[in-house]
Amino acid sequence: MKLVPLNCNACGAPLRVAESARFATCSHCHAQLAIHHEGGAVFTEVLARIAARTESIESEIQALRAELDLERLDKSWEKNRREILGSSGETTEPHWIVAMGCVAFCLGILLFLHGLFAPRGQIAPGLILIGMSVVFVLYGLGRVAYFEEAQRLYTSTRQRILGRGKRQPEMAREERSA
Repeated sequence: MKLVPLNCNACGAPLRVAESARFATCSHCHAQLAIHHEGGAVFTEVLARIAARTESIESEIQALRAELDLERLDKSWEKNRREILGSSGETTEPHWIVAMGCVAFCLGILLFLHGLFAPRGQIAPGLILIGMSVVFVLYGLGRVAYFEEAQRLYTSTRQRILGRGKRQPEMAREERSA
């Protein structure tokens, strides 16, 4: 077995390691070393530095992935939001107050028409208005519920992605060791 003379990259102490060795521990400072063979040169590198660089790169990659996921989510939400809001040409978010306003308006018209036609015994226009207002209110409330659920899902997914993008290197280390 051929021994190669090296110096510890942490303390500079002389080392002799097997030519095929990839890792070693310095007997002077007890630093764990990686042995690199590049071309005709052989040198050591402290593993702690390698681990620190690896963790730094991992956290940067994780932040970039989270940023990309956020961008995709935001684009998807805008498309979904336009589909929900644009189905009838509206540009405002559906809200239950709008639905209740429709009910009040329809009831006002109903009362007006009741005054016009009830003395003559004609209640059909009033019943038609009642039926139409119920249908429109149920449709409006359904849209409100659908929009609010989609918005809640978007917000919770966004918070989850933001939390994932800000993980600390210690958490990543714990996950690897588990």
